Amino acid sequence: MSNVLNKVLHHTIQNSNSLLTKYRAFTLAEVLITIGIIGVVAALTIPNLINNYKKQSTAIQLKSEYSKILQAIKLSITDNGDPSSWDKDNKTFLAKYIVPYLSGASPYNNHYNIIILSSKVRNNNEKNLWYYWPWSKNDSHLYILKSGTIINYTNGYLTIDINGPSKPNKLGIDSFVFVIDDKSVLSPLTCSATGTMSCVRDNTWEYYRGGCCASLIKNNNWKIPKDYPWGNGQ
Repeated sequence: MSNVLNKVLHHTIQNSNSLLTKYRAFTLAEVLITIGIIGVVAALTIPNLINNYKKQSTAIQLKSEYSKILQAIKLSITDNGDPSSWDKDNKTFLAKYIVPYLSGASPYNNHYNIIILSSKVRNNNEKNLWYYWPWSKNDSHLYILKSGTIINYTNGYLTIDINGPSKPNKLGIDSFVFVIDDKSVLSPLTCSATGTMSCVRDNTWEYYRGGCCASLIKNNNWKIPKDYPWGNGQ
């Protein structure tokens, strides 16, 4: 009986050693090489995934805020008549015609600037690298919505900054310009591909560059087009 048991144990140990040899553990070098490969792949793919997510969330939020303001305009028309007859005063327009119909909207009493999409230095002066969208609380009023979006009305342009004072505060990236047209519809500002407000990111310095970017998103079924000058979202 003892001999039989010894043979069984010997056979078991031999099989175990054979399995350990066959399925040996990775060496430290192999583990480090694998981790390095994973790191390289992650470095190549994760930024693109993050960038695509930012573009998608920007388009979704812009559509959502647009819908809210469009609904507010429709409600306001019921009380105030056709927008063609509305007083376009910068200081009172939102307070009178839009804000009362946006649940939870309130004045935003701080001041910040919106920068244009162009990246050219103006007049070779670093201080004039950007031309600021004229958001002066002395000239027009800002309002913040429940979502954190800030809206402004200046000289006929209704600007929607979907993340408020958070960066980058740039036209075409997180700030978008609309107009209330003759058909009482809130429409993205449109312009030619070479207009001063065109949705182009280059070294050409232009006033209000990027002001027409919202039209590209809306016309693409509320998705940022592949050729959109998004950059890295900055």
